Amino acid sequence: MPAGFIVIPTVFPESKAQILAEQEVETMSKRIDDKFRGGLEYSDEKRAHLVRMNVGERRQIFRDFFKMLDDLEQLNDSH
Repeated sequence: MPAGFIVIPTVFPESKAQILAEQEVETMSKRIDDKFRGGLEYSDEKRAHLVRMNVGERRQIFRDFFKMLDDLEQLNDSH
């Protein structure tokens, strides 16, 4: 491989996306609880909301990953 180049996988592991999504949702949820709810216990409704947030966050991670690949491909093509 030429100097200055890096290898980027073209597949993002689902398990890694799940972990990143859970971490982001946990951080967002804690900020919301600390600010507005004083750390109340999780209700069934809140758990369901967190699951929806998790799915949305995981999708966003994949969108960001594929956008990065597209951007790198365009950058590479321009040289």
